[in-house]
Amino acid sequence: MQSMFTDIAAASAQIKAGTLRPIVVTSKARSALLPDLPTIAETAVPDYDLSGWIALLAPAGTPKPIIDRLNAEVTKR
Repeated sequence: MQSMFTDIAAASAQIKAGTLRPIVVTSKARSALLPDLPTIAETAVPDYDLSGWIALLAPAGTPKPIIDRLNAEVTKR
């Protein structure tokens, strides 16, 4: 058996294709992207919470219209 920890965004294509089977999420709450997938805290380790974050950076002085466009694209669902 092989296993790994990765973020949902990186694994979503494989999950959709059925070539990767998610077991749990490591965050405190279930993911909106995979709402039926339980958390580790629900299944095995109470109070487990391992969350990551991602940052998008731009150079100082980037014009506001560009920042606004980046924000709109990143927050689009």
